[in-house]
Amino acid sequence: ATFLSQYEVPSGGDWSIHRGSAVFVQDSSNINISGCVFNQTGGNALMLSNNVVDSSATDNEFVHSGDSAIAVLGSTDTIFGTANTFPNRIHVANNHIHEVGVFGKQTSCYFQALAANVTFRDNMCYNGPRAGINVNDGFA
Repeated sequence: ATFLSQYEVPSGGDWSIHRGSAVFVQDSSNINISGCVFNQTGGNALMLSNNVVDSSATDNEFVHSGDSAIAVLGSTDTIFGTANTFPNRIHVANNHIHEVGVFGKQTSCYFQALAANVTFRDNMCYNGPRAGINVNDGFA
């Protein structure tokens, strides 16, 4: 669980998030998370962090996650976002996401901040404490 872990405010939105998850992918390319069941993860279930490119999360089930189910989260070296520290060309599709935010209440089925060229489509999301989908900023 992440309720005693450090949280950060990644961008201009009003949300904070713990940069960690059951499956944590950082600075990688061509990753495909598909056909998995994330059950009772305690915190965030799946996070694509910083320079993750040409990757996808498809055909998964996320149930009873403690915080958010899927987070696509970059960071900036400065306010300009010129370094390669953000997810780019990400595809999130056909996931079944339900009963999110068991512990955290500022959570969502899908959270995105400081990411570019993300396709989020044909996902089913329900039974969470706040937003189903949160795009925290207008980054790229």
